[in-house]
Amino acid sequence: MVWTRSTLRTALAFRLGRFNLSADLTTQLNYVLDAGLFRVVTDPVHQVAITKRDMIGWTWGKLTPSASGVFTQGSAVVTFAAETFLSKNVFAGDILEAKFSAGAERYLIYAVADATLNIGAPSRQTETVTTANLTIFRRTVELPSTGLVVGCSLLSTTDSASAVRELKERRQAAIVAPLTVGGAVAYSGAYDPGNDAAYLGLYYAPENATPVAIGQVLVPAAFSADGTELDWPEPTVDFYLEVCREIALSWMATQNPAVLQQADRMRRHAADGLYNTATGPGVFSR
Repeated sequence: MVWTRSTLRTALAFRLGRFNLSADLTTQLNYVLDAGLFRVVTDPVHQVAITKRDMIGWTWGKLTPSASGVFTQGSAVVTFAAETFLSKNVFAGDILEAKFSAGAERYLIYAVADATLNIGAPSRQTETVTTANLTIFRRTVELPSTGLVVGCSLLSTTDSASAVRELKERRQAAIVAPLTVGGAVAYSGAYDPGNDAAYLGLYYAPENATPVAIGQVLVPAAFSADGTELDWPEPTVDFYLEVCREIALSWMATQNPAVLQQADRMRRHAADGLYNTATGPGVFSR
């Protein structure tokens, strides 16, 4: 069966015992269906079995800005004339190295715009640094989704079919080793508002372009129209609709404990069906 927002809304209404949909209820159920999408992909079985995708990504290596950087003491914003950082794959979390007349300093990029880089805390320097004395170490790989990264391995730059080592997730990597350049040993994921994209950062930051294998949960986009299709197998759709039913009952301020308990039981049954569908053959004993 082809599932669209329209058919899903009808199925959800039936599970709620609503057979005549007013305009307000239709709008409310549309919101419920969107909320359910994002809650379903947090289910561990669903993450691995249904929406996990694997890919090969590359960091972009070192970049020399095309314009001088103007640092102002007391300001966190470094300005560059006629730069286009957003089109040069510079992300928050990358490293900016500046060689001042008093010595070199490195900064963790806090935010990115086309012609400015925000370094978070105000600079203690007032100096215009030429392009020859500026380097950006781009440690990041842009991701296709904001979903959870479930695995990452460093690959060989000469033979990308060979994994060098599996990288561990370190959410505090940017605090433990923010400015170290070298072979990557860990990764951390985040969202960059400037680029409007999720990204994965390698720690330590590779000096050159580096390939990695990434496993990520694909987060579907919200429904844009009644005809938008949901390409999920039937057991997953069943689980999804039961999650949506619980959301709807909550938003409708349902206080009947029997109804709420039954909805929870049905969601658990649907989750069991999803689990048994998503896993390989096994031996079960009682």
